[in-house]
Amino acid sequence: MRRRPAHYHIFSWPKGAGSFVFARSILKMEDGSLIASMYGRFLGDNCDRSILVRSTDCGTTWKFFSTIAYQPDVGGEGLNEPGVVQLANGDLFCIMRNQSGKPMWTARSNGLGQTWKNLIRAPQHAVSVFPDLTPMENGVLACSFGRPGCHIMFSIDGTGEQWTSRTTIFEGPSTCYTAIREVVSGKLLYVYDVRFAHQRLRLMVTPAGWGKVKEGQFNCICGVFVTVRRKEG
Repeated sequence: MRRRPAHYHIFSWPKGAGSFVFARSILKMEDGSLIASMYGRFLGDNCDRSILVRSTDCGTTWKFFSTIAYQPDVGGEGLNEPGVVQLANGDLFCIMRNQSGKPMWTARSNGLGQTWKNLIRAPQHAVSVFPDLTPMENGVLACSFGRPGCHIMFSIDGTGEQWTSRTTIFEGPSTCYTAIREVVSGKLLYVYDVRFAHQRLRLMVTPAGWGKVKEGQFNCICGVFVTVRRKEG
């Protein structure tokens, strides 16, 4: 893939590359390189895999770096929609979708993303799509996710090994694709969408807000602040 300096992009797909899309995360490493998460399929794959690509020219070109996870026996879509962060100890941590309505999966790397291990199914309540991760200044690792509903959970020690029960931010018609960022120390901005009908801005009757937007419908982007305080003792 190569980016041109004008107002357009040219993408090339070498033989065997299959099809991949960027998903969520771009991290700057200590050596100045960038790594980004993608998902898709190589030629011959039976389900989705999550991968990292790497750039040494500020994102102009990208090359395959590593496979985070490819596990056909997990069923569903495979492992896709990866969110990747670097933890306080330098490890990379990834959480991935498996299928709408099913728990997500996690993996970690102590090799700066070159090798991955500990593929583990997330808790049963960690359902199910496009997770987002934010390491907070107070040491907590936050994760937003959803479908059905829009939720958030926390790894109190920041490792991603243990998670709290989920807190529901919104239940209703939504794609349940969410995002979180720490805007000031201890406070997250949580962003999600809501499906409305034009008539009096009423919510749609159906709880499924991730289908095609029909005539008379629209999706509204909403945000709430979430304050996170560590309980001492």
